Order: sequence, then C-alpha cells, then structure tokens
Amino acid sequence: MKKKIFSIVLTLAMVVSVAPVMVAAADESAALTDESVTVVADECVQAEVGPAGECAAAAPADESIQAAFGPAGESAAYADESIAVTADESVQTEAAPAGECAAVADESIHTAFGPADESAAAADESAVVADESVAAAANAKASLADHGPEPYSVKLSRVAKKNPNYRAAVWTGKELQLTVMSIPRQGEIGLEMHGDTDQFIYIVEGSGTVQMGPARDKLNYSAPVTRGSGVFVPLGTWHNIVNGGCGDLKVFTVYAPPHHPHGTVHKTKAIADAQGD
Repeated sequence: MKKKIFSIVLTLAMVVSVAPVMVAAADESAALTDESVTVVADECVQAEVGPAGECAAAAPADESIQAAFGPAGESAAYADESIAVTADESVQTEAAPAGECAAVADESIHTAFGPADESAAAADESAVVADESVAAAANAKASLADHGPEPYSVKLSRVAKKNPNYRAAVWTGKELQLTVMSIPRQGEIGLEMHGDTDQFIYIVEGSGTVQMGPARDKLNYSAPVTRGSGVFVPLGTWHNIVNGGCGDLKVFTVYAPPHHPHGTVHKTKAIADAQGD
C-alpha cells in the first residue's frame, strides 16, 4: 500500500517537475509556430505580394503597362509628330508650290505687263529715234550742202554717218575744205596723190588699212585704222585707205588748201573717177 502511494507521489513529483519544462516547450513550440506562421505568412505575402510589388514597381506590370500604354503614348506622340510633320509637309507641299506659283504668277504678270511697259518704252524710244532720224536726215541733207565760206558749225560725226555719198563737200573756204566720205565694204578711197595740199582723214565709223608712200609702187607705210583714228597725209604723198570692216567706212577729210571744187558731190567712186576728181 505504502509502495503504491509512494509511486503515485513520485509520479506526481515528476509531473510537477516536468510540467514547467513541457509548458516552456509548449510555449516555445507555440512561439516557433507563430514565427513559422509569420515567416510563412510573410513569405507567402512576399511570394504573392512581393512579385506583384516587383511587377508593379519594376518590370512586369509597369513594363507591361509601358509596353501596353508607353508605345501607345509614343505612338500617340509619333502620331502627333507624324500628323504635325505630315501636316507641315503637306502645308509646305501645298503652300510652297503656291509660293512658287505666286512667283511664277508674278513672273507671268511681269511677262504679261512688263514687256508691254518695255514695249511701250521701246515704242516711245523708237518714236524718239524716228524723230531724231527725221531731224538728222533733214540736218544731214542741209549739212551736205557746202556752207563755205560762211561761218558754220556742225556735228561732224552725225553728218559723216548720215552721208550716203562717196564724197560730199561740207565747207569750202579759201585755205581749207572739209568733205565727208562713205566707202562701201571691201571698197577703197583709191590710190591718189595731191601735189598742192596737205590732207587730214578722220575715221568716224568702221575699220580698214591705210597705205602711204613716196611713189605709186612704193607704199612703204601701212597701218590699221579704226573709229577715232586720224591719218595725216603730207602733200605729194601717195595714199589709199581700204575698207576691211563689215560695214561702210565713214570718214571726214580736211584739205588745206581746198582740193575739190566748191559744192562737190560724188554719189559713187565711179562718178568721181569719171570726172577725174
């Protein structure tokens, strides 16, 4: 009986002594369980939420959104840019040619009206030239008369250019005479010599070659002459001027003393040669 009681007491003592350990172990197990639950829960949350956070924060979701919307935004921007560029290009394409057309139109207007103004100006100028020609012809006709030995002044270049004759006396005095001459293309004054007069020849228009010398067969002086050239021929010198230009050679000649009769007019060289003058 005593043994049984002792056994019960010992068992209770063991239970009492083990109980705190078991409670502590149970508490530790509970804590571990809580930690496990917390850790697992956190890991689960991290596993479930974290990737989502990662997706949201970084790549997948934002990238997906960016992929889904970003390109659309970029596309929209590109679309806006394309619209702007296309619109600008279209405006430029439509406006620029219009500007060019406007320029062409201006040119056309200029072509349409400018030449008219120019034509009007040309017509006015032609009218002026015609008037001048009429006046010049009248003056030339009047000037071709021999005005010597009276006092006289005249524009020699105009008289010489308008002269159609081989030779015409403009002024004949006691000691001096002036004539104008027109030598046709490939024509010549003709080889001649004046034993009683010095001569001065001035080239008003055209070009040619002058030859001079002491004898008909000894023309040892030769030189080209053009507009503005002056030729001095001493008395007793053989001389000739050949027209080497494309048009008439217009000259005026001064003799001192006079060589031709007062009022001389030779329409052609042949007439002058026939008259021995």
